Amino acid sequence: VENSMDGLFFDIMEELKNQTVMQAWVGKDQYKIQSSFLDTWMQITDNKTHTVVRVDSANARFTKLDFESTNFFAGPINLENKETAIIAGFPCKLATMEIESDEGDTEPAIVEIWYTEKIPQIIWGEYQYLRDVPGAALKISTSGASFFAIDIKKIKTPNNFFQIPDNYTEVDDLENLESETFEDVGLGEDLVAYFDSTSYQYGLSTTEGTVLTE
Repeated sequence: VENSMDGLFFDIMEELKNQTVMQAWVGKDQYKIQSSFLDTWMQITDNKTHTVVRVDSANARFTKLDFESTNFFAGPINLENKETAIIAGFPCKLATMEIESDEGDTEPAIVEIWYTEKIPQIIWGEYQYLRDVPGAALKISTSGASFFAIDIKKIKTPNNFFQIPDNYTEVDDLENLESETFEDVGLGEDLVAYFDSTSYQYGLSTTEGTVLTE
């Protein structure tokens, strides 16, 4: 099917429309992210000690990640835009980045990053390019899909909020840790976005199990 993976992406986005897929708690030197986008995971980052851990709360274990992972989108960030906006009550500036297509005859995709300098950076997973943005990204948009902050407020947290519980066990196999939490996503009209534990990617199938894309 032509552009089937693009269609799958937008089907998943439509299914998740208006849902909260991530929460973040940001301190002076640390931040914690909890995600429910496609898979469920929690990440704790300490900028002072340069440590990042992925936490599996369901099984009381964690694994260490590289503090600065590979930036898969290595295009330069343009910070020269003059546009501004208010997002979730915070003043934001616009940064942009081009992502080249794998197909040479396709125009590069434009990523728009609305960031605020009032909140420190929040970085995770494939979004390593956010290191080049001087503040927290409150909205990221590309190809018609957007992720954006809807509520920001100050709260008090316990002293151990950014710490790993003493009874948690460290594991080395990150892929094993993550793949157990991936779930299939129902898309409606008898279609399912299924997770392939071998390739660690999503494909498209019918509810009866007939594979449409791999």
